[in-house]
Amino acid sequence: MIRGFTLIELSIVLLIIGLIVAAITAASSLVESARLQSLVSDLQTYERAFRTFESAYQAYPGDMVNAESYWGSGASGTSNGDGDFDIEYDGFPDNEQMHAMQQVAKAELLGTDITGTPSVSEGFFRSFCPSIDIHSDGGVLYLTHSGPVFGVRPTAVHIGRIFDYTGGGSWMPWGAVMTPLQTFQLDEKIDDGIPNKGKLIAMEGGDSSFTRGVHCLDQDWATASQSTATSYRLNLTGVNCRALYGIKDYK
Repeated sequence: MIRGFTLIELSIVLLIIGLIVAAITAASSLVESARLQSLVSDLQTYERAFRTFESAYQAYPGDMVNAESYWGSGASGTSNGDGDFDIEYDGFPDNEQMHAMQQVAKAELLGTDITGTPSVSEGFFRSFCPSIDIHSDGGVLYLTHSGPVFGVRPTAVHIGRIFDYTGGGSWMPWGAVMTPLQTFQLDEKIDDGIPNKGKLIAMEGGDSSFTRGVHCLDQDWATASQSTATSYRLNLTGVNCRALYGIKDYK
């Protein structure tokens, strides 16, 4: 005769299963929190490096008019900027946004050198932009003076993902890299948890057709302002967000 489980035995089994599930969930939460804290640390490191560069050279990296006199030109050097204190996207190869992180590195503020010629290739972005452990498909950071986002133009570290926006080999680092929940949690670690105010400004990422993707917020960053009540769409579980970490006053 085969004896079945008693209610007590079943209760013990269910309790053990519950404890295992809880432990796995807690461990996953700790790993996620550690990844976000590591990103916060990276952002603070690049902010300090930017401010040190600005103080030492009286210029913004990438925008520096005499950068070549310090580090040379060509693939092993860098390119001069126009000195207007605006880290601009100027096309390739003379792209201030892409040379910005390179010049910070060449000033020995990142502990590594960055060489090469800016282009729209995947390899360029993976070598020029520091990677972050937040997305399996190439999360990266780069310095920029953003176009209007909620009506402001921050000089910031952009948090995004490399993606082929034409489908034909033209890569950009403007893709979504975090879920709304991840971005909200990062925002809370940095400042206020409000997506259109404070040090972290959130927006959705572009998709493969170079259009703005699924909104990670309940307002459109291109048309709303900082005075517009805005929230993260925490009901969305997809990777829909990218963000700007301000390192200079929003102007």
